[in-house]
Amino acid sequence: MSPTPTATASATPTATATVNPTLYELDAPTVTARGGSNRVMLSWNKVTGASGYYIYSRKSYESVYQQTAVVKGADTVSYLIKSLPQNTTYYYRVAAYCEVSGTQIEGKLSTAVSAKTAAVSATSKGAKTYSTKAASHANRVLFIKDGQVFHQIYRGNLTNDELYVKIQDALMLITTGGEKHE
Repeated sequence: MSPTPTATASATPTATATVNPTLYELDAPTVTARGGSNRVMLSWNKVTGASGYYIYSRKSYESVYQQTAVVKGADTVSYLIKSLPQNTTYYYRVAAYCEVSGTQIEGKLSTAVSAKTAAVSATSKGAKTYSTKAASHANRVLFIKDGQVFHQIYRGNLTNDELYVKIQDALMLITTGGEKHE
């Protein structure tokens, strides 16, 4: 006699949901990279449908990209990478991602862009650094960051000593990110 097949009913139905990534394919962003002193600033265009962005990098002598960062939030379209060695060329690629049912789906990778870290003097475009005491004798003091005027102080009717204190206060605010610590 041949065996009779049996079926068992389960009280708990099981289902596995899968996400088809091709339904959510995101465009590649257009990326720019700018090297500075021990840092590289990346910027890119906002990708429609993105939840955030993956950043990949490699040094010029490496062949494989490594994930450098995950930028959460669709509206964040720049990223500053700090504490990099000087005079090193880096290559970057960025991909948008979207979240669907708790799964992150990566979009198309951007075209590779490169940037080289450079010494401060190379990024200052010929700007000179003076002592605070020497600057307190000027009529106008400029604070330059990434090649742009970041802040400036005019002497007006201030004495050298008053301007010196004002310059010191400005330097403290700039180096602490806006918080004055006494």
